[in-house]
Amino acid sequence: MSERSRAAQDLLDDVATRSGLAPATANVATMLVAAHLAATLTEFRLADLRRRIPEFDEVAAEGRAHAAEIASGRLAAGGGTFTGRLFASVGGLVGGDGGGPVSRTMVLIGQLGRIGLDVGALRALGRAMIGHVRGRLGDGYVDTMVARARARIPILGRFLA
Repeated sequence: MSERSRAAQDLLDDVATRSGLAPATANVATMLVAAHLAATLTEFRLADLRRRIPEFDEVAAEGRAHAAEIASGRLAAGGGTFTGRLFASVGGLVGGDGGGPVSRTMVLIGQLGRIGLDVGALRALGRAMIGHVRGRLGDGYVDTMVARARARIPILGRFLA
């Protein structure tokens, strides 16, 4: 990966600290989530997020590179967690990255499991990322986005605080 901006590193450091996960794992996980959001948000929501968090595209680009490494088998923590393997398999069956929001989210959860995150770590990551964004964008914005995500993809309720 190329040298990242100070703003992007600050975002990654804050999520790692808030989550309590190992920094390297938290960084890759945050990047994967950013790449997922870049691929699934509407153009309007994506433009708004980019305006509010200028380093978003940089973090998402690194996430896309990590997703490719996971897909090729070059990046995985000993095969990953059972949850990760299960969600990746089911996501692949229902359309994978080319499917709808539910299958794409299952693939993301599978990718996160492949790098070693279990359900507790997924929750910690979700809380940390929401906490970071809440601190930057405010309660109203985050509460609206979380409610929309939960309504669109009910399984997210298990991971979003």
